[in-house]
Amino acid sequence: TQLSLGYLYVENKKPFLAIAVLEQVLLHPDYQKNNDLLQTLLVLYRENVSEEKYLQFLLKVKNDPKQGGKVQQGFKSQLIIEYFEQNKCDKLITELNQNYMQSIKKSNTKEWEHLLYMRGSCLIETKRWNEARLDLRQIRNTKKYREHSIQMLIVTHKQLEDWKRLTWEYQEVYDKKNPILTIADFQLWVFAAKQRKDFQRLERIKIIYERWKKAFPEDSQNLEQLNKYISGFRLQELTSQGNWKEVSAYIKKEVQSGSVSLDEQYFSQLLFAENKLENWSGVLGAYALLRKHDQKRAKTLDALINQAKAADKLGKKELSLKYYLQALKVKPLNQEDKKRQSEIKTFLAQSSFQKWIEQGEWTKISKTIRKEVSENKRVLNDTNFDLLLYAENQKSGNKKYNGILDAYVLLATYDKKKTLTVKAQIDQGYAAAKLGGYKRAKGYYRRALKKTPDKDVDLVLQLVGELKRLYERSKDYASLVVIYKRAYSVLKKSSRPKNDSRTYAYLIGYHQSFYLKQNDKARIWLMRSDGGGSTPQELDAAFWVAKLDRDAKKPVMAIKRLKELAGREVSKNSSLYVQIHFELGTLYHLKEKWKSALLHYRLVAKARAPAKLKQYQNTAKEKAKEISNYLKSLNSSEG
Repeated sequence: TQLSLGYLYVENKKPFLAIAVLEQVLLHPDYQKNNDLLQTLLVLYRENVSEEKYLQFLLKVKNDPKQGGKVQQGFKSQLIIEYFEQNKCDKLITELNQNYMQSIKKSNTKEWEHLLYMRGSCLIETKRWNEARLDLRQIRNTKKYREHSIQMLIVTHKQLEDWKRLTWEYQEVYDKKNPILTIADFQLWVFAAKQRKDFQRLERIKIIYERWKKAFPEDSQNLEQLNKYISGFRLQELTSQGNWKEVSAYIKKEVQSGSVSLDEQYFSQLLFAENKLENWSGVLGAYALLRKHDQKRAKTLDALINQAKAADKLGKKELSLKYYLQALKVKPLNQEDKKRQSEIKTFLAQSSFQKWIEQGEWTKISKTIRKEVSENKRVLNDTNFDLLLYAENQKSGNKKYNGILDAYVLLATYDKKKTLTVKAQIDQGYAAAKLGGYKRAKGYYRRALKKTPDKDVDLVLQLVGELKRLYERSKDYASLVVIYKRAYSVLKKSSRPKNDSRTYAYLIGYHQSFYLKQNDKARIWLMRSDGGGSTPQELDAAFWVAKLDRDAKKPVMAIKRLKELAGREVSKNSSLYVQIHFELGTLYHLKEKWKSALLHYRLVAKARAPAKLKQYQNTAKEKAKEISNYLKSLNSSEG
C-alpha cells in the first residue's frame, strides 16, 4: 500500500519521496484523522523542508476543520513556537489573542506562562511597551521566567520613562534578592530616582547609595560621584534658601566625617557662605580647615590676602600683617599677581601715613614724601610714587593737576623711562589739558597713542577721543584725520561690529571734503563708510559720494548712485528723501530727460519735507510745472 511505501521511504531516508507519498495517503478519508501519520509528516517537514513550507504545513493542519480540536491545538502550539523561533512577532501576537490565552490558562498553566513569556518578548521586540508590561508582570514571580521578565520589565519602564515604577521594580528585586543586582542596575536605579521630583527624592537616593555601597564597596569611583551629587543637592537646597549658616555647617560636617573631600568647589562654597554671613572668624576657620587637607592651597596669594583681610576686620592687626608679609613672599604667577603684591606694598607703605590719610591731609603726605626723597630718607620706588600720585589726585583744582605734573618731574630725576609709559603719558596729558596747556597735552596723548598696541582697542579709542577734543579746539583737521585713520585701522583688525570702523571712515571723508578740500580722498573714505544699509550715516555717506561725483562732472555716476540710494529704506518725511530726488530731478533735467526729471521733481513736491527744505519743494514744483508745460507743447506741435 501507499502508506507502507511512505514509511519505507522514511526508513530508507528518502524524506521528499516519503512526504509526497504520505501527503497522498492523508487525502484518503480513512487516514485524514490519523494522528501518527500527521506526527510523521510534522517531523519530516520540520527536519527537511524550508521554514516557510513548514509553516504552511502547520497552518494547513491547524485550520483543517476535519481534524479534531486536540490535534488542531497541538499544531497551533507548534505553529506558535515556530513563529517565535523565526521572530515573526506580529503573527505570534495575532495567534495569541485574549480568548485563546484564557482557554490555555484554564487547561494548562505552565503552557500559559510560556506563551506569556513568548508574547511578552515579542511585544518588546515590536516596541509595544505597555502591552509587554502587562504580560511580563504576570510571570515575574514564576521561578523559570523571573530573571528574564524582570530584565524586560525594566526595559519597558525605561522606554516609557516611568521612573516611579522603575524604582519600585528595583525595590522589589532588592527585597527578594532575586535576581542579584549589578553595578549597572544600581546606576539605572539611581538615574530613575533622580528623575522623580517628589520631596522624598534625596532620601530615596541616599538609601540606594547605602545599598550600593554595601553590595559593591570596591566601586569607589561611582560611589564617590553619587555621594558628591547627594551633598551637592543638599547644598543647592540650602543655597537657594539663602541659609548660609546651614551651608557652612553642612560642608564642615561632610568634610570632617570623610564623606566628601574639601575640593575647590566645596571650599569656594564654604568661603562664600562665611563671607555672606560676614563671619570673619569663620573665614579664618575655613582656611584652617583647608590647611589640614591641602596646605598648598591655603598659602596661595589669594588665600593669604583673604586671611589678612579677615584678620584685619576682626581687629587682629598683627595677624593681618603676618598674612600680608607672607603674601609678599609668594612667587607671582602673572602680571595680575604682581599688581596685587604692589597694592599690598602700597597699603603697607600707607600705614605710616594712616592718621593723615584718615584726616585727608594730602598736602602733608605729598610734602613729606618729597622732603624724605630729597633727603635720601625714602626711596622713590613704585610703592612710594604710587602713594605720592594718589595724594596729588586727592587734591582739588590746579593744585591737583600741578601736583601730578610735579610728581612726574620728580620721578624723571630717578627713572625717566617710567615717565614715558602709556599710563604716565596719559596722566600728564590729562593734567596738562586741565591746566590749559593744550599743546603740551597733545604731545603727551600723541606719544601715548603711538605706544598703545592695536590689540588694546578701548585704550586706542579713548586716546583718539582725548586728541579729538584738542584738535577740534585748534581746528587742526589734518591731525584729526590722522588719528581717525588709526582708529579705523584698529577697528578693522578687531572683532568689533563693522559699523564702528565705518563711523571713523565717515569722519575721515567728512573732514577731508569739508575742511581739507581733498574730494578724491574723501570720496574713497565715504564709500568705505557706506555698507549699503539704511542707517543715517550710511545714507548720508552715499548721498555725499553722489554729490562729489556731480561736482566732479560725472553726472552718470552721480545718477547711478542716487538711484541706488533711492531704492533703500529712506523715510519720505526726511530731509534726505527730498534732497535725493531733487538732485535726481536736477541731473535728469540737465541731461534733458524730461519725464525722469518730472517724476523726481513731483516726488519732491509731494513729500512731507521739513520746514528748512520748503525752498527745495517750491523750486521742484516750478520745475515740474515748466517741464509739464513743455511736454504738452511738444505733444501739441506733433499733433
